[in-house]
Amino acid sequence: MIIIDYKDTRPIYEQVAGKFKALILKGALQADEQMPSVRSLAMELSINPNTIQKAYALHHQPARWKESLEQKIPPRVYTNLQTAFCKAFELIFEKGTGLIEKTYSRNELELDFQIHDYAVALKGGTRELRELKTDINRGNFINMAVSAVEGIGLGALGIGLPDIVLFLSVILKGTYETAVQYGFSYD
Repeated sequence: MIIIDYKDTRPIYEQVAGKFKALILKGALQADEQMPSVRSLAMELSINPNTIQKAYALHHQPARWKESLEQKIPPRVYTNLQTAFCKAFELIFEKGTGLIEKTYSRNELELDFQIHDYAVALKGGTRELRELKTDINRGNFINMAVSAVEGIGLGALGIGLPDIVLFLSVILKGTYETAVQYGFSYD
C-alpha cells in the first residue's frame, strides 16, 4: 500500500516511485508484476493521473550512471562479459554442488541433525530445540562471516568476475549447510 506524505519535501511522483522500489525490495511486489493502472492508483491516492504516469516513468527509468556506463562499453567487450558470466554461472549451477560439498562434511551435518531430531522426538522439550537452534546458528554465523570477508576482500581487490562466482559459491555453501542442518535435502 502506498501512502503519500504531504510533509515530505520530495515531489509526489518521486515518493510514489520510491514506494514501489521499497515494495519490490521488501518482496511485497515482484519486479515484473503488473502495476496498478494509472487511473485506479490515481483514484486510490486521490492525486492527478499525470503524477502517477510520471512516477511510473521514473520507476522504469534506468539509473543515469548505468546508462552512461553501458554506452561506453564496446559491443565486443559487452558480449564477451555476458558470455563469461553465463559460463561462470553455468559452471556453478551444473557442477558446483559437487565442488561445494567438498568444503564441508554433509554426512556429519546429517548425523548431527539425526541426533538432535532423535533427542527432540525422545524428550520433546524446548531445551533440545534450543540446542539444535544454537548449533545451527553457530554454523550460520561462521558462514556469514566467511561470506562477508570473501565479499569485502575480493571486492576491495577489484578481482571482478571471479569475485561474483566465488561469492555465489560461498552463499550456496551456507544455504546447503543450513538446509542439511534442518534436515532438508537441497538436491
